[in-house]
Amino acid sequence: MLVNEILSHHNKVNPNKQSMISNEQNLTYRELFLRVQKVANVLTDRLGLKKSLNVYPSEIEAVIENYEGMKEVAVIGASDEKWGEVPIAFVIAEQPVGIDDLKNWLSSRLAKFKIPKEIIQVREFPRNSAGKVQKNLLKAEYDHKSHRLGG
Repeated sequence: MLVNEILSHHNKVNPNKQSMISNEQNLTYRELFLRVQKVANVLTDRLGLKKSLNVYPSEIEAVIENYEGMKEVAVIGASDEKWGEVPIAFVIAEQPVGIDDLKNWLSSRLAKFKIPKEIIQVREFPRNSAGKVQKNLLKAEYDHKSHRLGG
């Protein structure tokens, strides 16, 4: 059963943490399913959009990286009342990028719901000791600024 496979994988990945998915709290099937779905989205690097739309950050990143002068891209999901989550892109470019120009360019290459709600230019990404972009820190910073601004 897929739920058992996800539970098993989740518990192997997080052996020292209390599992986000357990039925010790006697959750309803729907509540348990929603928790499993949330972990599955994390494991598959997929944003949790409503209406069964699949958005993979890596797909959006690959398209934006083809834009002229783009060095590096990281896409995160940000909470959205209508969609559940929407993509937010952080970009490092050789020169300042015209955000409207980039969004127009993306409109012919991505479905409308995959175009990032916001594109934020940064000088560098937070990285771990292995050099991997720490998207969780980008998301935390974005959520903090968004909350502070009332967004």
